[in-house]
This record gives sequence, structure tokens and C-alpha cells, in this order.
Amino acid sequence: MTKLADWLRKAVVTLVDPEREERVKRVSNALFRAIHQHGSKMVLSETLKNLECTETDIEIAKDRVLQRILEKIWEDGTVNDKEKRTVEKLAVALEIPAGVLKERTLEFAKSHFAASLADAIDDGVIDSTEELRLSQIAGTVSLSLPEFVRTFFRSEAEQFVRTVFM
Repeated sequence: MTKLADWLRKAVVTLVDPEREERVKRVSNALFRAIHQHGSKMVLSETLKNLECTETDIEIAKDRVLQRILEKIWEDGTVNDKEKRTVEKLAVALEIPAGVLKERTLEFAKSHFAASLADAIDDGVIDSTEELRLSQIAGTVSLSLPEFVRTFFRSEAEQFVRTVFM
């Protein structure tokens, strides 16, 4: 059902504002270039000053850039302190609220946690190495393993059980 709703939303936006996707791509590309050139010292207003775009375009582009940054740092399945600080600095430069960064980071952590937990319980026993891996994932969002497990299962329990047992 969610895919259908997303498709309908995109179709309506394309009908009402057919140029939006192109503007968002231009803004995203400008943000990536600025990050590549200046890192966390990038100035958002300077980067966007010559671009014709709406506030909505900017917000969508910032979200896409953050998404890509998070994908990149999670490629190896872990996030170290240096990567965490870098993302926090880039989020400040992109003027992304701390709450949004926390929410997006939690989404990535939950995704990796689900995969690691499924692997860990595959043999019926969670050994110390697997527990350490799960703790590291929880630590990326500054939670202990028990806190993260509670957070994870509050929102993801049904989907996790379906994935594991079906």
C-alpha cells in the first residue's frame, strides 16, 4: 500500500510541478560539489545563491544528500566516532535539524540491526561476537544494547518476525 501511495504522490507532484525533479537534482548536485570542495565549512546560503529553486526543493535535496552521506558511512556496516562527528558537522552545514539527523541515523541503525540480528539468531544462539556487533550498532545512536532492542522492537517487531519466520 505504501508503494502505491508513494507512486500516486510522485505522479501528482510531477503533474503539478513537472520541473521539480530537475531542480532538486541541480540543488543536490550543488550541495554535493560544495561538500566535496569545502566539507563541513560549506555555507549553504552561498551554495544556493545562484540557483532557482523553492524551499521545498532545498529540503528534498538536503534530505537526499543526507541519505547518501549515511549510506556511504554505513557501507561497511559500522560507524566509527570520526564518521559520526563528520556527519554531525555536515548536517550543521546543511542546516539539517539535530532531530532529523537523529531520526535518519536511527533508520539506518535499525536496518543494519535487523540484518545483524537475523544473522545472529540464525543458529539459535547469539555469541559474544554477534552481541558486540549489535552493541556497536546501538552505540551509533548513543543507546545501550538493551535500550536499542526496546526501541527497535517497539517499531519493527512485526516486520522483523515476518522476515525471520517467513
